[in-house]
Amino acid sequence: MAQTIGCLMLLSCNGQKQIKKYETLKAFSFQSNNPLELLYEYDISHPDSFEVKVDIASLYILNDNYPKAMEYLKRAEQVIKNSISKEYLCNYYGLNSSLCLMQKDYEKSLEWCSKSLAIKEHGSKFKFLEGQIEYAMGNKENAYAAFKSGFSKNSSDASLEDKKLYSILLSDNNEIEECLELVSGLLNDGAYYYGLGHFASSLYEKKGKIFESILYAFVDFEYASCFLESDEEQFLRNLHGLELKYEDEESRKQIRDAVGCLTAVIRKENYFPVVKETDCIVYDYIKCKHDVLTGKIDADIITKILPLKNIFNGFPVYHYLVSEVFINGNFDVFPTESLERILDISSNNHFSDYAKERLGAPIGLSKTESEKLMSMNDIYQSCSLIIENDDANALRKICNLISLPDNKYVYFAMNVLSRAKGKESTMKLLEEKLQHGEGRLKERINHILNEWRMN
Repeated sequence: MAQTIGCLMLLSCNGQKQIKKYETLKAFSFQSNNPLELLYEYDISHPDSFEVKVDIASLYILNDNYPKAMEYLKRAEQVIKNSISKEYLCNYYGLNSSLCLMQKDYEKSLEWCSKSLAIKEHGSKFKFLEGQIEYAMGNKENAYAAFKSGFSKNSSDASLEDKKLYSILLSDNNEIEECLELVSGLLNDGAYYYGLGHFASSLYEKKGKIFESILYAFVDFEYASCFLESDEEQFLRNLHGLELKYEDEESRKQIRDAVGCLTAVIRKENYFPVVKETDCIVYDYIKCKHDVLTGKIDADIITKILPLKNIFNGFPVYHYLVSEVFINGNFDVFPTESLERILDISSNNHFSDYAKERLGAPIGLSKTESEKLMSMNDIYQSCSLIIENDDANALRKICNLISLPDNKYVYFAMNVLSRAKGKESTMKLLEEKLQHGEGRLKERINHILNEWRMN
């Protein structure tokens, strides 16, 4: 008996050493540019390792390569008897559950999830997954209970989707305070999505905070107006009709205050209402926007508008306002970051042409030339489409860009393409462009083709 216990202790000790050695290698792999490559090598040299196969499957899920993830989970299943770590076993069950959820096999997904949850010391983080499964199955009460448990124990493990679903369930259960706290957290973390403004608006209305409710409804309108044609006057007319909905004077006063603020900013009126009894962040944004649009740019506006970045980072209009502050105020700083952010959000929003013209002027580009500029992110994505898919539209955009006089955007595009390995089909596309190109464009296409031939 004593000999048996000694053998088990020795196995346990060796297993812990093996896990520590593997964890060290994994930590190093994640610091490299390609963690999969090092994990592959370890898997080849340790074909009986359960843990490495689970990690590889996890990476494939993160990269949205679900067939490969399933392949490695099946490989892990074949060596599951070699499992050393309960944490990896728990993750193995959880990954299988996630894949089944994506395939809408809810019963199987819940079965796998239950196995994760049964491993008490590691499984609690999968309460969120249980909540998602139950919600997908239409079991809202079970979903609510699962999320409630998950957020009470492991709120830092919650994904954006978890927070969205839980906020809906909190609202359904009339837990307005906790719901508002979660929604405020989403906004402060820069996790705004279209519709969140109206959702927050409904919560404030339930609390009787009509002023805040109206301003949060404006947030979604403001976001949509960056990309679509909007009727601001109709929006104001709709607000004026709200007074008919409420009979008490306090609610009507809040409506008048909110409508006054929005009317002032939309019509660029000189006067802006001061509402002292609110700490609404949307009010701060509207006040800053009014100041910029009416030319009231002073030294203090920087300290007011920059802290709003987290919430409004996905709004092109916010970065337009910041750019206008730096360009028209007495600040010796050019707002390159804000202008480029407008293009990163979307290459075709209502402020894209403004951003391109402002970025082009300091580097000597005319308005027509500036229209060909692209953000660094758009350049990289377009180059990837050219290299991987022979995308003709992406090639047209990049050719328009590299036909411009020397500037950092041209250099970046040339660098990305020159360092790539061009396929024969892509080279033919460039050679066709070369036949019709001239001047700088012809010279630069030649350079790219020569680099590809050398590679």
